[in-house]
Amino acid sequence: MEFLRTLLDGAKPVFAIVPRRPARWIGPSSYWFAVLAFALALALDSWLTTTDPRGVMPYAVHGFAFAGLLALLLGQLAALAWRRPALAFALAALLLASQFWIEVLMWPIERWVLPATPLSDTARHEAERNLWFVLSVIALRRIVDYLEPDRGVVQRTLAAVALAAAFIVPLMLIGPLPLFHSAAPRAPLPEQAVEEPSFDPEVVMGGQERLVDAALDALAPHRPGQVDLYVVAFGGDGGERVFRNEVEYIEKLFASRFDAAGRIITLANAPATVDARPLATRANLRRVLRGVTGRIDPAEDIVLLFLTSHGSADHELYVALEPLPLAQVTPGDIAEALDDAGIEWRIVVVSACYSGGFIPALAGPRTLAITAARSDRASFGCGVESDFTWFGRAFFIEGLNRTDSPLRAFAHARDRIARQERDGKLKRSRPQISAGAEIEAHIERWLATFEPGPPVPFDPPSDAELPAVEARER
Repeated sequence: MEFLRTLLDGAKPVFAIVPRRPARWIGPSSYWFAVLAFALALALDSWLTTTDPRGVMPYAVHGFAFAGLLALLLGQLAALAWRRPALAFALAALLLASQFWIEVLMWPIERWVLPATPLSDTARHEAERNLWFVLSVIALRRIVDYLEPDRGVVQRTLAAVALAAAFIVPLMLIGPLPLFHSAAPRAPLPEQAVEEPSFDPEVVMGGQERLVDAALDALAPHRPGQVDLYVVAFGGDGGERVFRNEVEYIEKLFASRFDAAGRIITLANAPATVDARPLATRANLRRVLRGVTGRIDPAEDIVLLFLTSHGSADHELYVALEPLPLAQVTPGDIAEALDDAGIEWRIVVVSACYSGGFIPALAGPRTLAITAARSDRASFGCGVESDFTWFGRAFFIEGLNRTDSPLRAFAHARDRIARQERDGKLKRSRPQISAGAEIEAHIERWLATFEPGPPVPFDPPSDAELPAVEARER
């Protein structure tokens, strides 16, 4: 019964109704029931937005715990400010219980109302966040009316806005992760497109240090007084030509259009290039990033790291070139490699399924992190029949040929992919972006140092250029 009473008490403020039972009756047990209700609402939301077969992401529980502790902390602070310590649990319980109902109200709005509008994907996302905030202010205004009826109207309104901001902003930044994700395997499996090895594995692995050193020796040095861009491209899966296409295209794009000629290193897992390029491996990536640091001015220059491959639900980037035993790459591996190299200004673009799971490890004040999908969503466009992924085409071929800004290119890509997925009745991939407080202004400083070159077309490889197994599949 107490669980239902707590839910009822939380529903009333959302509809601008003041609860009736005495606040002193809403204590620790009500708070714990409200935590449970809020967690159930978030779990159901992730269940409804995930396709079968579903898997569980246990570490999402940490996010629920964070929301519960944040609500209790705000309750304690408000109760101290009001000099009424007994109200701490009541405020925390009502805050979380009202969030349960706000979450329920948002479900039909997010799924049916906003998608029916002509708003862009970016505008819909902003509308969802703004509506969440407004509903929270309404609920908290009535909660404050209930707990502190003797205070002035302006004081109660300001308290409601401050509490809403203190609760919602942290959740937007580091809040609960989805509890469920799609547990479907990658399709097609990389092994379906792997050709028979045409190289000696021992010779290839033994030559990596030489190839990395040669690539680093060929890098142009920093130009004094100028912000230079250095690019490292990483094509992880050697079984599908699409990933090699992407890293080779951005080599041309940034050299020709973005004044980075001589400042690009490409790591690619492809049988046809094992003698000419370093492999895309975790070890080579670390070596290259350390070597790039020796060429740049860390206080000025920007390093763009582009990684493309398959991604797994547990946020590993697929790295393979049969029959070589290559290690997979995790978000922690990327963050550690960048930190160890001492690279300060970073643009990291990850094109893979579930790549949003890389953002927490990469985010920072001097980092722009962009991913092709949310942490619990697949992206589209890989496979032996594809010459470019959907995200790669929308961001690089279209976005960066129409604008010179990675942020504006991302906005284009997000809207373009949303239309494709809607037209194809596919589950939304929801590309993600995290821009640090300092990186946007520094990107503008870099863009001011050169005049962008003309758009660079993408010419798909002919069948004669493809490995035999890929040509047969086509």
